[in-house]
Amino acid sequence: MREFDKIFIQLKKGSTKLIAGDYELQRPASYFMNYFKKLQGATFSTQQLLGKGTLSTNASLAVSRGQFARNQLSQQEGNQGPYRLEGSQGERFIIILAGTERVWLDGQLLLRGLEGDYVIDYNRGELTFTSRRLITKDSRIIIEFEYADQSYLRSLYAFNVDYQLQGLRLYVNAFSQQDSRTSTGDQQLTDTQKRVLRDAGDDLSRAVVSTIDTIESTTAVRATYALRTALWNCNGQDTSIQYLAYTTNPDSGRYVARFSLVGTGRGDYVLDTEQSANERVYRWVPPDPATCQRRGDYAPLTQLTAPEQQQLFTAGAEWKLPRQTLLRTEIAMSRRDQNRFSSLDSGDDLGLAGFATLSRDFRLGSDSSGWTLNTQAGYEFTQQNFKALNPYRSQEFLRDWNIANVQGVGSAPAAGEHLGRAALALRRAGWGQVGYELSTFLRDTLYNGLRHGAMLQFQRNNWHIEGQSSWLQTSETLRRTSFSRPKIQLSRTFPALANWRLSLQGEREKSERREGDILEASSFYYDRYGVFIQSSDTAAVVLGLNASRRTDYAPVATDFRRSTDATEFNVNGQWSKLKGLQTALLFSYRRLDIADTTLTPQRAGATFLSRFDVGAVAWKGALRSTTTYEITSGQEPQIAFTYVKVAQGSGTHIWLDSLFNNDGKIQLNEMEIAPFQDQADYVRVSLYTNEFIRTNNVNVNQSLLLDPRPVWQAKKGFKSG
Repeated sequence: MREFDKIFIQLKKGSTKLIAGDYELQRPASYFMNYFKKLQGATFSTQQLLGKGTLSTNASLAVSRGQFARNQLSQQEGNQGPYRLEGSQGERFIIILAGTERVWLDGQLLLRGLEGDYVIDYNRGELTFTSRRLITKDSRIIIEFEYADQSYLRSLYAFNVDYQLQGLRLYVNAFSQQDSRTSTGDQQLTDTQKRVLRDAGDDLSRAVVSTIDTIESTTAVRATYALRTALWNCNGQDTSIQYLAYTTNPDSGRYVARFSLVGTGRGDYVLDTEQSANERVYRWVPPDPATCQRRGDYAPLTQLTAPEQQQLFTAGAEWKLPRQTLLRTEIAMSRRDQNRFSSLDSGDDLGLAGFATLSRDFRLGSDSSGWTLNTQAGYEFTQQNFKALNPYRSQEFLRDWNIANVQGVGSAPAAGEHLGRAALALRRAGWGQVGYELSTFLRDTLYNGLRHGAMLQFQRNNWHIEGQSSWLQTSETLRRTSFSRPKIQLSRTFPALANWRLSLQGEREKSERREGDILEASSFYYDRYGVFIQSSDTAAVVLGLNASRRTDYAPVATDFRRSTDATEFNVNGQWSKLKGLQTALLFSYRRLDIADTTLTPQRAGATFLSRFDVGAVAWKGALRSTTTYEITSGQEPQIAFTYVKVAQGSGTHIWLDSLFNNDGKIQLNEMEIAPFQDQADYVRVSLYTNEFIRTNNVNVNQSLLLDPRPVWQAKKGFKSG
C-alpha cells in the first residue's frame, strides 16, 4: 500500500509553491530530457515577471525511490500472461512502483485496468493482458517502468528555468541522480567486494564474487555440498576442475552456495530435479568434450551492483517567427559514471547532443478554408558517449530503421549518430491531407539509411481513405537491407442503412537483409488483410464484426517461403435498451496454421478469448453493480516451497525425519502439518520461480457500490421522510 500512498505538505502563496514529502517529478519541456520519478523530498516552484516576460523556476531535492527499466517481452501465441518483468540489470524479482509503467502493444499505448487493456501486479512484477487484447506470436510488447532499487541510497536534484517573452522561449534544465558510495541500502558490501568493484571499472561483467561458503556443522535447512575435483580433457590437455556436489553426508557436506541464473552455456550447473531438499539442488555438468564449451546455466556467483551517477544538462530555445514560422533548437550534455567506486574507464563519461527543427505554414488561398502547405525540416546529432536518462525517441525507432526484428527486438552498438528529416504536407479542412517525408540516419561508418515516406488522409461524402507507406534502404559494414511498409484502409458509411460502416484494410511489411545475395535469418515478410463491419456508435445496440488473415514468410537462401497462416475473427457488441442496464460482449478467435514445419518452431492451434459484462444502475445511481465473466488462456508461475524453523509452538508444520530416511536433511515429503500446536516448529514459505505453466482461465468479477448521497443528500442537509 505504500506505493499508493502519497503523503506531503504543500505551502502556497501567490505563484510560489513548496511541496515536502512524497511527490512525482515529470519531464520538463525538453527534447532530450525524459523522466518520470516518484520521490521523497522537497520541490519548490515560483513564477515572476522579469522585464516584459515571465520567469518560471523549479527546483527539487529528494531521495529517488526507483530505477528506470525498459523490457521487450518475449510473447507467446495465445498467452495473455502473466509476463515477468526484469530490472535494468536483469533482476528477476522486483517490485514495480505503482503508476510508473507505460505499456505499448504494436506501437500503441495501452490503458491499465480490468476495463482496459492490461493489469499489473506491482509486488510480483507481472503483467497480464485482458481479453480486449489478443496476444499472438506476432505481438510487439514494450513496457517502461520504475522499480524499487534499494541497493544504494540514491539522491536526486533537478533544476529548471523557463523564460517566455513575446513568442520567444528560453529554457535551461539540469538533472542529477547518484548512488551513495558510503551509505548503502540493502546491499552491504565487504571490503573484498568493494575492491572487486574498484578493479572492474565500467566492465561490470567482471564484478562477480563467489557465493560458496563453509559451515562449521551440518544444517537441515540448507542444501549442503561437498567440494570435489575432476580431471577434464579439452583439446588434448588435462585440466583439474573443482566443483560442488550435493550430499547429505554431515562429514563432507560443509559447503553451501547461492546459485544465480547466468544463461545457457555460461554456467557449469543445472537444476537437479531428481533431488529433494529444503532448497533447490544444483548439479555440476562438465563442459562439452568436443567444443570445450560450458553446458550449464547456473553458477555459484552473484553479480555486484555498482553505484552510478547520471547527469544531464540541456539548454534550448523556441522562437515564433512571422508568417507561422517556428524555430526550435536544443543542446544537451550528459555525464554517466557507471561505477563510482572506480576511477577506471572514465574517459567515456561525457557526451554531447544537439537538435534543431524549423517549420512553416504557407496558405494557398485567400482564406483559411483553402489549402495549407506545411513544411518541416530537422536535424539531430548525438555523440557516441551521449547517454540519455530514459529513451526519448519512439519506442519502435530501431524497427522503423530496420535494425530490430519483426517483434521489435534489437540493439545497436554505441556510435555517433546523425538524423535528418524534411517533410511536406498539403491540408484542407473537410478534405484531408497528403504528405511526403524524406529522412536519413547515419551511424558513423557502421550504418547509412535513407527512407521515403508518404501518407494520405481523405474524407468526403461518407468515404474515408487512410494510407501510409515507407520505403527504406540501408547499407552497413557487412550487409545491405531494404524495408517496405505499405498500409491502406478504405471505409464507407451508409446513411441509408442506419449509418453502418464497412472497412477494408491491407498491409505488407517486407524486410530484406542480405549478405551478398543470401537472406539473413532476421529478415521477415508478411501480408495482412481484413474486413470490418460496425453499426453506429449512437444506436442502442452496437455491433462490430472483424475478420483478418495474415500470412508470414520465412527467409530461405535468396528468397522467402510461406511459413504460417493466421486467421482471426472478432465480435464485440453493446446493448443498452433498458434503462439502468447495459451489457457488453467480446469474443475473439484465432487459428494458426503451419504451412512448412521446417521454417518455424510454432505449433498449429486455436486460441479464443471471451468476455461478458453486465452493468446495472438503480435507485437514481445510489446502487451500482458490475459483473464480468471472462475466459482467457495464460500462464501461472510454478511455486516451490521451503521450510523455515521458528520457535516451538509458533509454526504450522513438524519435521518427521526419523520416519523416513533419517539423514538429517529436510525433504518435502518429510514435513507434515503439526497435529498439536505446541509441536509446530516450522513454517512453509512459498517461492515463485522463473518457470511458468500454461493455463486456461475462467474469471468472474463482481463489484457492488452503494452510495446513498444521490437519494438522501439535498442541497442543504438531508431530505426527511
